Amino acid sequence: MHTTPAIPTIYVDRLWASLARYARLGATGGEGVDRPVFSTADRAARALLQEDCRAVGLTTRTDAAANLFAVRHGTQPSLPAILIGSHLDSVPGGGRYDGPLGVLCALEVLSALQEAGYRTRHPIGLVSFTGEEATSFGTSTFGSRALAGRLPDLSANVLPDGRTVRQALAESGGDWEALAGARAALGPVACFIEVHIEQGRRLERAGRPLAVVSAVTGIYRQRVDFTGRAGHAGTTAMGDRHDALRAAARLILAVAALPGRIVPEDRDATATVGALTLSPNTPNVIPATVSLVTDLRAAGAGDLAALAAATEAEARRAAAAEAVGVGVTTMLDQQPTEFDRRLRGVLLEAMRAAGGGDRELSSQAGHDSVHMQALAPAGMIFVRCRDGISHHPDESVTEEDAAAAAQALLEAVIRADTTL
Repeated sequence: MHTTPAIPTIYVDRLWASLARYARLGATGGEGVDRPVFSTADRAARALLQEDCRAVGLTTRTDAAANLFAVRHGTQPSLPAILIGSHLDSVPGGGRYDGPLGVLCALEVLSALQEAGYRTRHPIGLVSFTGEEATSFGTSTFGSRALAGRLPDLSANVLPDGRTVRQALAESGGDWEALAGARAALGPVACFIEVHIEQGRRLERAGRPLAVVSAVTGIYRQRVDFTGRAGHAGTTAMGDRHDALRAAARLILAVAALPGRIVPEDRDATATVGALTLSPNTPNVIPATVSLVTDLRAAGAGDLAALAAATEAEARRAAAAEAVGVGVTTMLDQQPTEFDRRLRGVLLEAMRAAGGGDRELSSQAGHDSVHMQALAPAGMIFVRCRDGISHHPDESVTEEDAAAAAQALLEAVIRADTTL
């Protein structure tokens, strides 16, 4: 008589201890972590992960983009791999859960499968992507972009320590010249699943530990350049001024009101001005030039386009009001990504089985899963984080929610193994 094997056991104490152990690499004091991609701390975390994976009995390799893979072989080697994971790098002065939680949940799932002797049909692979966070050299989601063929030529760009990207990549085990072959070296992929902290307060407000991510919002960034005329702050009459900063101030206030005015049905849409430079930038001179960058996010492509058009119109209106020139340049046009519906169904079943409920949310932040969706069905599980704080030392999740996430990931892998 055939019996279904028991679901392996997740050991939350081991997962929690692993999170603390990795947080010591690049620790800034308290709960903070400073582990930018290609830094000494980042390389140390890579080495530790490779060591931990080999100790579990997994086969490891590093690809041309320095993505680290650890594979547990299945009973049917010809089947495509189920990949699980996230990233180990952090923003400067970040927290210990953004990225590592997903990687270490994946390691715990593979450890549990190994210890139980649970046989899967598909190979199950852990992946730790290179450089998910925004970098000083001009990109984010470095490793997943490389796999998807979306990485621009950054090889000669320079890191703050003077190394080129080409040099830094090589020191982490990658090879810029071989990047074009990274996708072929990966082989067939059945799906990719990523556990990640929510980085918002929706789960906390709803009293839920987990959610399946339905889509990642689009991101549209524009640089707006206002050009006025410098003048003496004391002797130039207010009516005679061509003040670039006053025009920028008008636009900043207008941008903040755009989501509620243009796309009120998308309550998660956002519009932000997060970078501002001005010249001459001295107290007694009227600002002659101001450059700012807008960041617009919406779940629908049409809504994103509407926000972008409204921002440009507001920029021209502000320039006219202050009698200054204006130029608008598109810096980023990343369209919304809807995750695979079938895989989302698998994740919802897994999340219910793990006691995480059946909630779906969109993501307002970019993730490696966006680029993996271009290669194979991709999906994400969000984990509640305290006060929605992220990219900060106060970033925090509970031990119970981490355990629920790891259990949901394990359930998802087992379900995907039998249905995909």
